[in-house]
Amino acid sequence: MAGIVSAFVTFFYRFISFTTSYVQCVRSIIAEHAGPHGWFL
Repeated sequence: MAGIVSAFVTFFYRFISFTTSYVQCVRSIIAEHAGPHGWFL
C-alpha cells in the first residue's frame, strides 16, 4: 500500500514539474509572438 502511495506521489510531482516547465515554455513563445502587449500573460 505504501509503495502505491509513494509511486503516485512521485508521478504527481513529476506531472506538476513537467506542467510548470511546459507552461513557462508556452508563455515565452506567446510573449515572443504577442509583441509589446503580452496579452496572454
